[in-house]
Amino acid sequence: MQSSIAYLVTDYNKYSNLDTQFLSISNGVSWRSGKFVYSIPFIINTQKVGHGQKYYFIAKGLSPQMSYQIDKDFLFTGSLSLQNKRYHKNADKESNSVTLNTSFKYLLDDSSYVNTSLYLGKENSHTLIESNDSKGLSIEYFKALSSNLSLYTSASISTTDYEGVEVAYNKTREDTNKRLGLSLSYLFSDYKINSSLSFNYTNNSSNIEIYDYDRTQISLTFSKSF
Repeated sequence: MQSSIAYLVTDYNKYSNLDTQFLSISNGVSWRSGKFVYSIPFIINTQKVGHGQKYYFIAKGLSPQMSYQIDKDFLFTGSLSLQNKRYHKNADKESNSVTLNTSFKYLLDDSSYVNTSLYLGKENSHTLIESNDSKGLSIEYFKALSSNLSLYTSASISTTDYEGVEVAYNKTREDTNKRLGLSLSYLFSDYKINSSLSFNYTNNSSNIEIYDYDRTQISLTFSKSF
């Protein structure tokens, strides 16, 4: 059995109506067969925005995964995520999505690795301008500084092409998203709780100017595994 819980709070200095709380829970079976490891977790994600409504969305789905140990230094992982997302008092935005992920992890030494990931996604929404096709590439570096302390950095780029025409602009939306991340994590091994202090920068460039933005976030997260 494989289970995890993660809770993330984002508190904006100037715009409290945009404060968010995000909760993710997953639980499912996992097993090993030779060089293969399989898991089928059921995942529930929910997000609350601001301080009024009960929630912004609730997403439920399955994410079957497979890992293959090619050799002692090289690991391949593939997953297929199927998800239904429902929005509070807004049935028109309900969506179903499918995402295919692949990753290749290479161990540099006993305490560090590099991981490269590719993904393809498709989301079908009741609201056509929310339906989209997406793809992305990311690279990550991990270094264990001690038995409890670790450093993680990442860089990614993704594109999202929406289907519906935005009436106000008479064109379909096309976004390019770039992200940089840096985090320092500490594991409270006696309690199996991991804490992480993170810095993240996001740049979103769109052919519709209203969707352009730059965002810098600093976050403190705690997660527990069972």
